Amino acid sequence: MPEAAAHIPRQYYKFLSDLSAELDKGAESAGGLEALLLTALGSLGGSSGFGWSAEDGSSRERWIARGISPAAAAEWEKLLPRLLPEIRPESYPDGARPAPFVGIIRELPAYPRGEGTGGIRLLLYWAGNGVTPGFLGLGPKLRHGEYSEEEKEILFGLIYHFLQRTASPPGEPSSAALRSDLAETRRELEGQRKNRDKLQAEFDRQIFYLKTLYDISAELADQGEAQKMLEAFLLMILGTFGFEEGFIQLYDRPENRTLTVHRGAGSQEYSPLPPEELLGFIPPGETSADSPAVRILSRSDFRQPDLLPPALLKGHRFAFALPEGFYGFLALGGRLTSREIDRREQELLQTLLFRLLAALAKVKASENILRLNRELEEKNTRLEKTVQELTRSRSRIEVLEKAKTQIKAVIQHELERSRRVSLTDVLFILILGAVLGLIYNLANPGGITVFSAAWFGEPLPAVTPALAKGQIETGQARLIDARPEHFFRQHRLRGALNLPLTLFDFVYLMKIANLPPEQPLIVYGRNFSRRYDREVGLKLKSKGHTRIAVLTGDWTDWRRAGLITEP
Repeated sequence: MPEAAAHIPRQYYKFLSDLSAELDKGAESAGGLEALLLTALGSLGGSSGFGWSAEDGSSRERWIARGISPAAAAEWEKLLPRLLPEIRPESYPDGARPAPFVGIIRELPAYPRGEGTGGIRLLLYWAGNGVTPGFLGLGPKLRHGEYSEEEKEILFGLIYHFLQRTASPPGEPSSAALRSDLAETRRELEGQRKNRDKLQAEFDRQIFYLKTLYDISAELADQGEAQKMLEAFLLMILGTFGFEEGFIQLYDRPENRTLTVHRGAGSQEYSPLPPEELLGFIPPGETSADSPAVRILSRSDFRQPDLLPPALLKGHRFAFALPEGFYGFLALGGRLTSREIDRREQELLQTLLFRLLAALAKVKASENILRLNRELEEKNTRLEKTVQELTRSRSRIEVLEKAKTQIKAVIQHELERSRRVSLTDVLFILILGAVLGLIYNLANPGGITVFSAAWFGEPLPAVTPALAKGQIETGQARLIDARPEHFFRQHRLRGALNLPLTLFDFVYLMKIANLPPEQPLIVYGRNFSRRYDREVGLKLKSKGHTRIAVLTGDWTDWRRAGLITEP
């Protein structure tokens, strides 16, 4: 059904009411026929038309025309009396006359002069027992198009009502009953109008809520920082719901930082709530990876209610939390209107808070990704430097190896040339060999330290095996094996990290650099010629580790104290 036709059944009663009001002014005169024509034109949007009726069996006629030319009106006024016998039955059974009936002439007659219908598009007739036969003609519609079947049904109803009103004088029971029906219909239509207005108001509210949700989501998506996100969110909440002022606080627990935003009436800056107060709003276990927590707060939920101004304490308060360690608090006080927020507005507030939490979670994830990327870049930089140092050391070793080969060849040549080696030559050779060996040893990363750092460095604290066992079992301290790798593979203490002195810088970046500087580190490993534990401990201390200790005793003492060895 077209959109216009969908409203016809409801409008039909109004058309009947308008027609009744006009007929009451003059149902026994041409005014009744005029009221029928005007109501039909106004109801269906006709541009022109006419009405004609005649007393049954008499020459008395009534004629009314609107919007058609005088020539066309004159032609139709002459033509209609000749059409009347054609639509009336010639005889009635048993002498009875039928009740009033209404019909449509499907094929419009031509003018006698062959000029067509004169613009008339629809011609209806009525006749029957106790009524005056007549015609109703309608011209083209103002909005173009043909008259629909629904519109023709409306015309039938108007004509039947016209016949009933003109056949029954005003004041009879039938007329009163019709007016009563029309009044009841008006009441029903008024109730339907109120229901429609109520549904329209509810629909407008839903549209407003959806638009608010879309606007806030779009605004939050454009913010890349938590502080700006809180400011945009609070401003839009105040504008949407008409609150005079608001306060929002966000506590980032992993980074131990607090963000606050206050907007609205007054210039007072509110102090943030203590972290322990925020943590107490959300009971443990209410958040998950996919479900943040939002909770409506009452005054009794505050352990320190005096921290908030009275205006915000009397308003609406919400607490929220994210699994990533975000805890927050939203307080809204004083509406611009006296009306309190209803249940649906409160649900919308909670929905908007969930959108804020989702946006904050994305910001937190982005910050973590950036931090991890920075740490990875720093590690890659340190690793590249270590590789470059190893490459330079290898180049120096290769140069020294070549020099060694050449010097060896020279010495062998001189020995072969000389029949007798003098004491001076022997001393020269020994001194030269010692110098070359010292140069090679200094250039080789795995060489022997000539002057151990342990001889000159400050002393390191010592820890007994029993005390070390307790710290290791409780997870407070980490064991560091300072011996060369082949010794470490042969036997070691369980849980120890191998940090050989020759590869200290490389292994430190891979295994030790991520440990907190304040974590206790217990170093062991020495022999009769090298104190690996002390040298490695001093290097760790130079890297910023503050709690370095050397394990006392030997393997027998360690096993007796309960430290487990491997393999």
